[in-house]
Amino acid sequence: IPFGISGILLWFIFFALVALFITLRFITCFLLGIISGEKPLFDEYTAIVFQFYQITGLILFTLSVLLAYTFLFKPGTLLKTGFVFIAMVYFMRILRLFLIFLKRDVSILYLILYLCALEFLPALIIMRYLTNLF
Repeated sequence: IPFGISGILLWFIFFALVALFITLRFITCFLLGIISGEKPLFDEYTAIVFQFYQITGLILFTLSVLLAYTFLFKPGTLLKTGFVFIAMVYFMRILRLFLIFLKRDVSILYLILYLCALEFLPALIIMRYLTNLF
């Protein structure tokens, strides 16, 4: 917890940051769809991303409620289950994106560029940052 910030204020700051980042991603996809002339492609991509957010949120909410309020499952088991479910949903997201690219006859090189720049690189940067914390 950063120095001088209370718990509830920190929650509001994180909520505002998440809402801001999701809104920026939506606006970026919307504008890129208009500029590139591929609005249906970007609309379909945006729908898949938001479905991923909803499914992930539902899974993580359920697991966090089970983690906080039950003693039926070990915390390690719930965490591993969460990682497995999120990995499966993420793989389905990438697969659906690949199918969009195939259906719309977009070059596979764009898919590779997209995956490297917008999907894997941020995850690697976050993982690198988190491993330096410990």
